[in-house]
Amino acid sequence: EREVALSEERESQARFRQIAEHMREAFFLMEMPSRVPLFVNPSWATIAGRPISDAYNPSSWLDAVVEEDRAIVSAGQAANARGESSDISFRITRPTGERRTLRARTYPIRDDTGRVYRVVGLAEDITEMRATEDRLRQSEKLEAVGSLAGGVAHDFNNILTVILSYTGLMLAEDDLSEEQRAQLDSIRQAAESAATLTRQLLVFSRRQAVQHRELHLNERVRASGRLLGRLIGEHIHLKVSTQAVDDIVVADPVQMEQVIVNLAVNARDAMPQGGELRIETRNEAGAADEPDSSAPAGAPLYLVLEVTDTGAGMDETTKARIFEPFFTTKEGGRGTGLGLATVHGIVSSCGGYIRVDSVVGRGTTFRVFLPCASSAALAEEASSPSVAPRGTESVLLVEDDVQVRTIIRNVLADFGYHVAAFSDAPDAIEWALRPSAHADLLVTDLVLPGLNGRELADILTEARPDLRVLFVSGYAEEVVLQQGLDHDHVYFLEKPFSAGRLARRVRAVLDS
Repeated sequence: EREVALSEERESQARFRQIAEHMREAFFLMEMPSRVPLFVNPSWATIAGRPISDAYNPSSWLDAVVEEDRAIVSAGQAANARGESSDISFRITRPTGERRTLRARTYPIRDDTGRVYRVVGLAEDITEMRATEDRLRQSEKLEAVGSLAGGVAHDFNNILTVILSYTGLMLAEDDLSEEQRAQLDSIRQAAESAATLTRQLLVFSRRQAVQHRELHLNERVRASGRLLGRLIGEHIHLKVSTQAVDDIVVADPVQMEQVIVNLAVNARDAMPQGGELRIETRNEAGAADEPDSSAPAGAPLYLVLEVTDTGAGMDETTKARIFEPFFTTKEGGRGTGLGLATVHGIVSSCGGYIRVDSVVGRGTTFRVFLPCASSAALAEEASSPSVAPRGTESVLLVEDDVQVRTIIRNVLADFGYHVAAFSDAPDAIEWALRPSAHADLLVTDLVLPGLNGRELADILTEARPDLRVLFVSGYAEEVVLQQGLDHDHVYFLEKPFSAGRLARRVRAVLDS
């Protein structure tokens, strides 16, 4: 019987050892009230980065806890002394200086008299899980801000559409004085500047369709330079030099501004005590993988956007991770870790790439390589007639904003079109399906109460296959826009727009 009991005891100990030694969590048993550990499994050493012998020294263990979190540990120990379990999270510092976040759960053990004489507990490393939770919260925060920004931009684009359209109609009058014309032109320029801001909000909120087109990057750099002075502060000296001769690239204008601003802000944060920021453009020929000024004749031509700071610089480990989403070297609450990741994505979508040179203590240079494009499209755009062509066709207009609906109807009527205007889809459908009704073109906002513009277009084009459709919106999510453009006779006009642009777009859609 004694041998059987000893065998069972050895088997029980073996099972306990197998459980304890193969757990990923740290498992421990403490004597109370001394809090002297009676047993700590090997995982403790892996989590703490210390020899297992340190686990049996309570003072050594507490010294490893980050000072700001020691009160949390003390509160958990006090709960155990009262006979309560605890579930706490705190940070420790490994001997290497690395910080890890732990979650510890402890449970009191009572003797026959009810006195707490031991505590058993589990501790696990939740550093990666916390980082994931933080990224998720940051993503949700950005999504909320993006939704708000998108909604504001949508409403503001309606206002700007009215301003630009009426300004355009007034500028077309022949009896204006030079002073009146100059004043109206100032209003138009201010409204177009505001439209650029709303496009930036929509890009940020991912509710703006990306529109790649040929543009002069030198002009974008100079325009951005005028804005950056206020953004980076007076303690940083800004130099802008546009030396590129061939400066035409295929890109989204707002995204290019985003690239310049993100790189400039990144440079500013690297120079908290001040310094110099240089933004330059130049041309460089080279192979697709590594541009080089000594490249052979016939090599593709690149436009190089170079942003240089005299800041803190980066080591190789940091430089290897700078384009990772959510990676940031800034203290909590300052950086989202999305700025350079966004820059990398935008440049890649344009067929370009980035080179980074950095020396700790001596600054950093970002070189953005973008393929140069021909100027054919820009030349065609510049030669397009400034006077919009007229028409006599019938247009069905659906727009829920009364001011926008009124100005679109007035503009189209002034250009010779017959317009039937409605505020929602049901009234428009009722009118359009009458035998006596006729419309050559449907002009509709994508976002409408009830049935949206895409659903309205689907219903009407099914009944009248020859009906052409022009969507107008200042709040067009790319997916919705793509779904709406599947039909051959469907087109899109972004708000805000001027009277002339609306008339030219309507004429182009009818003639296409």
